[in-house]
Amino acid sequence: MKAPEVSIIVAAYNAEKYIGQAIDSILAQTVDDIELIIVDDGSTDRTPDVIRQFDDARIRGFRQANSGQTVAKNRGIRESTGRYVGFCDADDYWHTRKLEKQLPVFERSPDIAVIYSNEVSIDESGAALPDRVDATRRGDVLDDLFVDNFIPFGTALVRRDRLIEVGGFDESLRMGIDWDLWLRLAARYKFDYVPDDLYIYRKWAGQMSTNWRGRYDAAFVIMEKFQREHPGRISSRTRRRAYASTLTNRGRARAAREPVEGIRDTIHGLMLDPFSAYSWKSPLRALWTVATQSGNRTEVPISK
Repeated sequence: MKAPEVSIIVAAYNAEKYIGQAIDSILAQTVDDIELIIVDDGSTDRTPDVIRQFDDARIRGFRQANSGQTVAKNRGIRESTGRYVGFCDADDYWHTRKLEKQLPVFERSPDIAVIYSNEVSIDESGAALPDRVDATRRGDVLDDLFVDNFIPFGTALVRRDRLIEVGGFDESLRMGIDWDLWLRLAARYKFDYVPDDLYIYRKWAGQMSTNWRGRYDAAFVIMEKFQREHPGRISSRTRRRAYASTLTNRGRARAAREPVEGIRDTIHGLMLDPFSAYSWKSPLRALWTVATQSGNRTEVPISK
């Protein structure tokens, strides 16, 4: 059988509430030369029942013992046969014209490995939130990407051969696996984008992205890992900017919970990059957080 143009991977764990909408959005794509690979990572709820309700020859389902999102996504990559690979988290969904908008951009250059787009957010009930991420950078993005993971994961469409070439996701990491992958791809290839809202990201209390401490711990691990594996690719200036950004963002996240450590992080970041306007704003934001949110456990937005 002819391989499809695009393989879309959905890794799911206990996703009965939202996975139906994710599947619907993929099957409704205006480009229908696709395969939808669903990897059920050992769900204990009705996720398998929801998946079985869909009768479409383009769906290929796999079930495995619970092994974590990284292993599940890599399983999806190994099972994929398309020329391009996309990802959709089981609690999010795609705009129906996502593939139609993104696929033609690959024709601009064989050096383009990743096409991404804007991302908009919704809450648990599906109501629109003001949070959004706009795509703004293309070409050689390595330096900017090392400072900030500006690519919303589910928006990305990747050439499968490039994805295989760099080894897929690093299974030694629990968080930040997309950023680590983008960095390895950006070290070799160019990125491009479509400035449209093509991915809908759902924010809810139980998702992993609310684990701010784990995300920042992973960020430092990923930065050190990339520099070991790609010596000389990151300049001292970019390195200072990256560590300053991560420290000041972590300082803001820590401020309401650990005021002294939060202020220490932001001052450390300021010392690394004293000429950045952002660095000067961050200590003030952290101080404001200490003054207004002390004892409040509300999650603070983070960038990595």
